[in-house]
Amino acid sequence: MDVTYPEDIDADLGQNKKLFAGEIDSFKMEKRLLHKDGTVVWVNITVSLIKEPLSGAIYNVVVTEDISDRQKTEAALKESEERFRELAENIESVFWMVNVQPQEIIYISPAYEKIWGRSCADLYANRRFFADSIHPEDRARVIANLTRQIESEDEIEYRIVRPDGKTRWIRDRAFPIRNQSGKVYRIVGIAVDITARKQAEKTIRESEERFRQLAENIQDSVWLMSAEFTDLLYLSPAYEQIWGRSREELYADPLKMMKWVHPEDKHLLEEAMGQVLQGESTNTEYRIFLPDGTIRWVCDRAFPIYDESGKLYRIAGICEDISDRKFTDARIQAALREKEVLLKEIHHRVKNNMQVISSLLQLQAQYIEDEPTLALFEESQTRIIGDKLRL
Repeated sequence: MDVTYPEDIDADLGQNKKLFAGEIDSFKMEKRLLHKDGTVVWVNITVSLIKEPLSGAIYNVVVTEDISDRQKTEAALKESEERFRELAENIESVFWMVNVQPQEIIYISPAYEKIWGRSCADLYANRRFFADSIHPEDRARVIANLTRQIESEDEIEYRIVRPDGKTRWIRDRAFPIRNQSGKVYRIVGIAVDITARKQAEKTIRESEERFRQLAENIQDSVWLMSAEFTDLLYLSPAYEQIWGRSREELYADPLKMMKWVHPEDKHLLEEAMGQVLQGESTNTEYRIFLPDGTIRWVCDRAFPIYDESGKLYRIAGICEDISDRKFTDARIQAALREKEVLLKEIHHRVKNNMQVISSLLQLQAQYIEDEPTLALFEESQTRIIGDKLRL
């Protein structure tokens, strides 16, 4: 026979005393029964007194319903709700829950006060505080999105204005909850403060815009490729002026440019590509062919770009047209070679002339008998021979 669980005996006896004292006609209560094997069973009992009309005997009638499964379900639900509350109240994002009909806020997590700078109590009391907090430029769009029938997961980004005047960006994700008939009766969601991400994106956009303005207004060609040299990510307009070809052609096939490099210089570019992949910066001068066959000289400076983990993920470079410099250097070298030939010819002729003069002096000296004059001739001849040896 089952007996009442010790902790429930007092409550059970108290109700029975009231019943037999005539204070109540019947009572209901939930209590635990303890099986002889030690198992605890939850039951719902209904107890009432019935008086026999003829004999006047009084009977105690007890109806017992086993509610163990229900109690387990309720206990599990309570535990689940407790875990949910602990999670919702300790995350930085705002967890919220609203009923569809009537439209009312059931739950808003404490993070709301930190992000919105407003109290949860005010929001529970009046939903308009939420609409008032939305940035004027986003308000109509957000309200229209939140009031429409949500049948699947939904996401929206908007701005809010805190009481201190600061603007924050919010990403709000909503999920419909359906009842047993499949009808949406509740909406839950998570609102995340993405202000830092938005500011970072703005900074990146501004940086990219400054880079684009610079890259697209200089005479050198700026390029950016993937770490494997397989994808061309960016190529500035100056490329078309230098190479005489369309950017679209190179975007479609980045390695096609090797076909336009002078055969004698291809190895220079291939070696440079290998060095960049090894993490080195390179400076390579080589010749290219324009579509009309004209040759141009370019200087390609390439350097590796690393991600936050130190891994190579981009290769950037600047290609400069150095044809004028190269052609000027070539003309200067040609002029220097011409001058060197001329100097050699002049040198040769001067030496020959000095040889003739020396011979004439020697011949003339044979006819001079005056000693001072002869000494003068011999001195002149010696100086000429010395100058000749120095040439």
